[in-house]
Amino acid sequence: MDNHFSYISEGELLAQVANGNEKAFEWLINRFSDILGAYIFKLTHSKEVTEEIVQDVFLKIWNTRHTLPSVSNFHAWLYIVSKNQAISVLRKAIRERAGKELITHNLWDQEDNTWEDEKLSAIEKAIAQLPPQQKKVFILSRHEGLSYKEIAAQMHISTETVKKYLQIATQSIISEVSGIVTAGLLLTIVKNL
Repeated sequence: MDNHFSYISEGELLAQVANGNEKAFEWLINRFSDILGAYIFKLTHSKEVTEEIVQDVFLKIWNTRHTLPSVSNFHAWLYIVSKNQAISVLRKAIRERAGKELITHNLWDQEDNTWEDEKLSAIEKAIAQLPPQQKKVFILSRHEGLSYKEIAAQMHISTETVKKYLQIATQSIISEVSGIVTAGLLLTIVKNL
């Protein structure tokens, strides 16, 4: 790692990152990822979720790097961005848990304990029609519960590719079954397949 960046001001460092200097961005990640990880872990209590949030925060920083020169207090800004990202992830997890409980309660026929076959078959058919790589990522994530990092390692692709495949697969499935199953219901059901 280039120690040159430890001798420049925070404003200069952010300006270099804003200009696309990957070495400066790498230095920024190395400088703040552990501190940020410790902070986020206190909010999430999950190493895996913490790693994903830290990665998402730095990805967000890189994707919006042109705004960095206007940040007057990077430390405070970084904590606010990471806290908001953590809260968003935690809210999503709560919604998914609540949705699972609702689905489990509502999709089981009280009389004979069978799933609504039409909805499940439509989802299974949509999953089967996915391109092979998207299908594999989707199954590893939603059915086997692997993290982006674990899927990336197993498939020899980047975590960003995993995210993109999962996003495209989910959108494809939703559009395929949109007349039968609502999007929120679908996202909960596919995790239970």
